[in-house]
Amino acid sequence: MTNSDLYSKRPNLVLGFHGCDKSIVDKVINGEKTLIKSGNEYDWLGGGIYFWQNSKDRALEYATRAKERKTSKIKEPAVIGAILDLGLCLDLLDYEHLQEVKSAYSFFNKKAKGLLPENKMKDSGIPMLRYLDKAVIQTVHTIREVQYNELVKLESLLRTFVYLITLSSIQKDDTEKILKCFEDILKIFKSKGYESFIDEKRKKIFIDILAHLNKNLKKTSLSEIEKLANEIRMKSLLFQSYDSVRSTFLEGESLYENAGFREKNHIQICIRNMNCIKGYFLPKNMDECYPNP
Repeated sequence: MTNSDLYSKRPNLVLGFHGCDKSIVDKVINGEKTLIKSGNEYDWLGGGIYFWQNSKDRALEYATRAKERKTSKIKEPAVIGAILDLGLCLDLLDYEHLQEVKSAYSFFNKKAKGLLPENKMKDSGIPMLRYLDKAVIQTVHTIREVQYNELVKLESLLRTFVYLITLSSIQKDDTEKILKCFEDILKIFKSKGYESFIDEKRKKIFIDILAHLNKNLKKTSLSEIEKLANEIRMKSLLFQSYDSVRSTFLEGESLYENAGFREKNHIQICIRNMNCIKGYFLPKNMDECYPNP
């Protein structure tokens, strides 16, 4: 599953709230430091900076509860607001992205041979420590990174192939480099499932080029290889790293008997690309003299 949907990027700015110690809030607002990515084993959306979307109160509640832990560094619970551009977002409110996560789980389960981490500590039947979910999300990122790097390498090989062939005089060493380059190109196409890029016409073009080294080659033959390189480049863009991850977190007791809603449902955002944070602000209370626009 690739991020090929025209609407995969989330162009709108959203507000996020991060609970932490007041000393951190003061330093970030004053420009003395920035929030840093967390790397906890229970970070269910993977590594990054976590925000509660549009929920200042939940962010404060989190910081207040975190203060009670023996290992907590929070002495005075506080909240900082952030203006976020989600960019290329792995949005788990979206069907296509959920299918990508499902596919990543299948891959991860196969590699782990069933020895998977577990989601633990259930509250009202819902796991709070999402070790398995984190591993699956990280697998999504790893798969995309590997595919992106493979395609970038393939594009580079194709352009190197064209460059070597266009040399005014191809020497013996150049011929060896061309053949080695072609061998590497073929290896990736065969082993990585990119055969659809090489139809019979293009196969014949490669064969003709290799058969006529040091002779006059048709410019159309080389332009076809360059066109293929451009197609590979566009394909690689579909596997760019996600800037952020967003998902609903189910939490709390049912609102009423047989309800599909929980008391503390919320949306969390994990920012992976620091440039998604367009600015920080101190949350304010509502002025009761005016309506909320």
